[in-house]
Amino acid sequence: MTKEEELAEFNKNEFRKKLDKFILFWEQEYSKYSDDEKFTYNRNMTNEELGFLREYTKKYDEKMWEEYNFFWDKKYPKLNFKDKVDVWIDILRTAIRENIGDRYLGFDVEWRKEVLKKEPNLDQIISAAFDKHLSGYADKKEFFRRIKGTEKSTNIFIDAISYFFGKIKSFFK
Repeated sequence: MTKEEELAEFNKNEFRKKLDKFILFWEQEYSKYSDDEKFTYNRNMTNEELGFLREYTKKYDEKMWEEYNFFWDKKYPKLNFKDKVDVWIDILRTAIRENIGDRYLGFDVEWRKEVLKKEPNLDQIISAAFDKHLSGYADKKEFFRRIKGTEKSTNIFIDAISYFFGKIKSFFK
């Protein structure tokens, strides 16, 4: 091994040690900080710490996508109908609650086309999810109108908001 290779290996190992130390701090100590302490810490991060945070986030994102793909490709297809309904109740309830203004935002014909690739029985599952639990969060007919692009809306206010958001969305494209 040449001197340059030895130095590169040493630097790589030193970086790994510092990164491991930062990850340990981030996962065990940082989470205990108050909001004010986090704000102060974040404002005073060094470039090296920012680099560690980027590396940590990248690895976290990779792991998250691996878990996401594992669930949808391996676990989800093996679930029975009732369990699939429960999964979709959690997904839709969270998404609908987080959509401020238009609770159906993001649920459209394109969304349905993509999801149908993973779940061919989507309409039956969503219908069962609404019947079981989601009727208090959103209107089933309006939801299906949005994702199928059919029948005229019975809610002029929702149409106005959808039109407005559509204009904003197209403005930023």
